[in-house]
Amino acid sequence: MFQEITSEHWTDQNGNPAGAFVEGIIQAAMDRLNFYQQGSEGKFACIENALAIEHLQIALCELQARTDRRIQAGTEGTHEGV
Repeated sequence: MFQEITSEHWTDQNGNPAGAFVEGIIQAAMDRLNFYQQGSEGKFACIENALAIEHLQIALCELQARTDRRIQAGTEGTHEGV
């Protein structure tokens, strides 16, 4: 279960990240879709689920590329740079 967090509440009172990260939400969605495709004896398998999984995998790759670029630039974990 994910807790809804508004933009004013991205950190807790100590400045630590609050709630779930985007990557975690994407992974949870992929896990659920994979269950539909395989874990449910294929009862819910369909091309749309397969395509959604593929697009979510692409999203995770792009987010990792952003993280890698920000690490190299020394801006990961900050609000600096883009």
